[in-house]
Amino acid sequence: MLQAARLVVISHLVRVFSQSHPSTGCSVRSSKLSVLVLLAVLTALAVGLAKAQIVSTGGVVVPTLRQQLQVGLLARTPDEQAFVDEVVDMVNSGDLPFSLVQSTFLWARRHRPYPMQYFERALRVRASELGIGI
Repeated sequence: MLQAARLVVISHLVRVFSQSHPSTGCSVRSSKLSVLVLLAVLTALAVGLAKAQIVSTGGVVVPTLRQQLQVGLLARTPDEQAFVDEVVDMVNSGDLPFSLVQSTFLWARRHRPYPMQYFERALRVRASELGIGI
């Protein structure tokens, strides 16, 4: 989808830069400026999306652990968001095994409508069994 957007922008750029004002023969500067601004915005958006997700070599977009936990567990309150942030930080620092978080996540997702409560309680219990305090 991002490639299609880039192609549309590029074709628009080519069209605008090749146009001249019919009465004066001068290039349309305001259109050029607006296209350049649009291109800058799209580039910034593409960079922001690239930082938010990991793209594997097959072109599949994989969400980050933080995104997976927040969306998959329906973490909505500030306390739930803080717990997710703490878990992600502990996984990134190596204090909490990723496999423990992932298996608990998959188990908790089945407990609707509030999987976050199940995840938090189960992860605290399982981590304490390994001597890890959350």
